[in-house]
Amino acid sequence: DGDKGAFPQSDAQHRRLEARINELGLAPYRERLKAWTLRKWNVHSLPDLTREQSQALYDLLEDFAERIAIEHEAAADTP
Repeated sequence: DGDKGAFPQSDAQHRRLEARINELGLAPYRERLKAWTLRKWNVHSLPDLTREQSQALYDLLEDFAERIAIEHEAAADTP
């Protein structure tokens, strides 16, 4: 694993990530986020992310929220 020397995310960084998850209404989709981090980085829990991983996930949250909104629209349009 190439992340052995990576720094763990700071407490502030984790709080910022959690706040953004809540702000975007993604809290109900936490398991999907965790499944994604598991597939992408083999990380089982959001607090276990490295600083780089936490920033990468933070940067992707808006796209993730948009994708979920599109899924909900598509489901609502299905008779």
